[in-house]
This record gives sequence, structure tokens and C-alpha cells, in this order.
Amino acid sequence: QHQHSPRWMTEHQRSMMKFAARHGCQFHIGKEYDYDHLKGFAFFKSHPVEYVHNTSSGLLPGHNLYFTGQDIVFDEGALMGEIAYDTTGVIVELQTPIAPFVLEREQLYDKLLQRAGIKDISFEDDAEFSTKELLISTDVAGAKKLFNADLRAFILANSAYHIESCENRILVFLKTEQLTLEEMNGMLSFTTNLISKLN
Repeated sequence: QHQHSPRWMTEHQRSMMKFAARHGCQFHIGKEYDYDHLKGFAFFKSHPVEYVHNTSSGLLPGHNLYFTGQDIVFDEGALMGEIAYDTTGVIVELQTPIAPFVLEREQLYDKLLQRAGIKDISFEDDAEFSTKELLISTDVAGAKKLFNADLRAFILANSAYHIESCENRILVFLKTEQLTLEEMNGMLSFTTNLISKLN
């Protein structure tokens, strides 16, 4: 039986296949243990990745940039195999590196991301953003320049997502579980608009 036959797929896998078809992506359903594109992201330094699966890959709508949408199985804490989560994320490869940052809603901030040399950034002229969003970076000046007023307003209007950068890559995810087709399309739309604001 062909591996992409809906008869043998879970509802979520069928949704991921529909997502790939809608956005003109290649789709691979199996587990993959090559996840170099996730290395370097702060979140996965404290949440080790076990494998990725249900992978869509193609060009980001409206941009000549490669993106991957996939389910990422990772562990809670620094040790493998403690508590595993399976989350759906989007990774975009930019043409040039940008300032490193991690952006999280203040109330959802993961304390494990607090590391030496990483500081919470405040914007004196934007109390709402500074109160509601937690932005940390090892390059405060670079991150402040990147997060101009237009980008901050966009983030406030769409503040459900965890976002971070590593060199020329952007990672976006919504929550620590698999997404529905509607949520995946919404996340990709958000990511597409985010990239437009970053350029």
C-alpha cells in the first residue's frame, strides 16, 4: 500500500498532506532523524529533538524563500526521553542572517530559555509591547533595530506564536501539540506576513 494512501493515515497526517497540496509542497510522512535545520534555536537547546515527521517543504507564498512545515517531536528538559511533545512548526530560510532573538508571550515564557548573556529587551516608547511580549537576544541593539514600530504592532495583533531566529532561519510554532489544518494555514499566513515585515 502506498504510504500516502489516506486509508492508512491519521486525521492529522491527512491534514498535513492537504496542507502540502494546497501550498504546492513536497510531502514526506515518515520519521526523519536529520534535523540540522533545527540546531542552534534556543528552544531546542533545552528541549532535545527526537525526530521530525509529516514534513512539507517548498517555497513560502509570496516570497522566493524555502520553508519547511513539519511535526517536531521533542523532550521536556535537557535529558532525552523525559516527557515528549509533538508540535507543528514552520522554519523559513532567509537570504541573509538577522539578529538572534526569541519572542514569547510574557505569560508563556519558558524559564529554561533564560541563559547567561540573554536579556529581556524593553522598549521605552512601547509599554504595551514590553509588558505583553518577552523579547530576548544576545544582540540587544540588533534586535531593537529589527523590531521597529511596525513589526511590534504586527506582533501585538498576532501574539499567539513563539518565534525565534538563528542566523538565517526563522522558527514559528503555536503550541506544544499538533495543529489542525486551519491552524496550520493560519500559522503559514502569519509567517508569510512576518517575513514581509522583516524584509
